[in-house]
Amino acid sequence: MKVCFIGFGNMATAIAKGLTDQNDLDIHACSPSLTEGARVNNVTMHKDNHQGSKEADIIILAVKPPKILSVLQELSIHKDTLIISVAAAIPIDSISAALPPGTAVVRAMPNTPIAVGAGATPLVANANCKPRHIKAAERIFADNGIVEWVEESQLEAFAPLSGSGPAYVFLFLEALTAAGVELGLEENLCKRFAQQTLQGALRLCETSPESFATLRQQVTSPGGTTAAALAIFAKNNFKSMVTDALKEAHNRAIELREELGPVDN
Repeated sequence: MKVCFIGFGNMATAIAKGLTDQNDLDIHACSPSLTEGARVNNVTMHKDNHQGSKEADIIILAVKPPKILSVLQELSIHKDTLIISVAAAIPIDSISAALPPGTAVVRAMPNTPIAVGAGATPLVANANCKPRHIKAAERIFADNGIVEWVEESQLEAFAPLSGSGPAYVFLFLEALTAAGVELGLEENLCKRFAQQTLQGALRLCETSPESFATLRQQVTSPGGTTAAALAIFAKNNFKSMVTDALKEAHNRAIELREELGPVDN
């Protein structure tokens, strides 16, 4: 099966990295900055979108949203081609309207951990998608993390949750490491222990039937060090801060959709 990426920035390379060990996939990428015919990490490079997308079974649109219209006009699409868009803010109906009638289209919102097989991707399909298209889309993303078919109206809510979520985790790891250094520990040692602590906490979540709140309470002895730290988080309204941050990101996702407007033929 031929898979062709149109645009090969950070997200496209992350998705491709998660696919390169699937030997039956013929993976291609198109971008003006690539070297024609070069093969890097089992991905064949092209400069020209039309040439690279010829006979592709799946075309993954990974260009910036304002470029979608011009890019769609450059593709080589046959009647069974599945178009997958990872471009933010462009509705699936707008993408469908700019393609040949009957084209199967899926919108996806993966996050960067897909590069290491740990992505989280909500998916939306148009009415032209047949079971084989659904299965193909799931294969691209489910083999490298979790997927969920959702209503398109929910995508803007997933943007701040899972789409931007890794950035919040990295920020928290930065803060843990910096705080450890403030307490007199060596930076690399803090980094190792912060990472392992996060991985261990996630493993507990995965293997325990308890809620997040119960797991937190199990770590927290009354009057102990954890309780003292959590009291500072509560005093500074940590939960409200997270909620406000996600609401702001959600509002921005809606603004971006409205700023871009419809993609017309």
